[in-house]
Amino acid sequence: MSYSAPTLLTFADSPVPFSRLLPRWFDTCSKYRDVLILLLAPYYAPFIFSDDRYASTFQSAEALANTLFTTSEKSKSVHRARVAAIVDAAVAANVNEEDISWARRVLQSRNDKTLADRVTELVSSLGVIGEQVLAACPRFSVFVARARTGVSHPAQSGLSNVERYWLGDVLNWIVRAKILVETGLPLAEVERRVSQSAPLRHALEQIRSTRVDS
Repeated sequence: MSYSAPTLLTFADSPVPFSRLLPRWFDTCSKYRDVLILLLAPYYAPFIFSDDRYASTFQSAEALANTLFTTSEKSKSVHRARVAAIVDAAVAANVNEEDISWARRVLQSRNDKTLADRVTELVSSLGVIGEQVLAACPRFSVFVARARTGVSHPAQSGLSNVERYWLGDVLNWIVRAKILVETGLPLAEVERRVSQSAPLRHALEQIRSTRVDS
């Protein structure tokens, strides 16, 4: 333990009795196996490139959000009505049937939330921690999603390697915090521990000036 340590929980300071915490942790490891593998992979392979490290962290956050929250943007009935409205407009405009059929197939299959929306939901679920992140960088979710796209298409992210590093660091804190909540620690306790962390406050200062053109 030190001022700069990222440690959030120890045996000595756990607010949950160890006899309850340990079984919950094993349950969490089983339920969020893919999340933890992706989150911890860079620590087991510290030699990997920075873009691979970021991709692993982002995919961990995405997997966690997909497990906790619905991945659909609209309810099935609302989505069907939305697709029908677009298709009906195309029919009324005398668009050829082949193109309408193509549009219908594409639209019917696209009811998923954007990557940025999934990150926003994850961040917002962490109370004070999420508020701190969004206060430092209101478009945090957009930036981390663009950074993920930039791993595959570097010219498209508009972010430097340094910005991507600090965005990934903050995202790592978010995933760790949410995992502790899912393990059974009270949200208020996790908020206190994470929001007071000096390394996180430093990382938030680094992303405060992040700017990407719309």
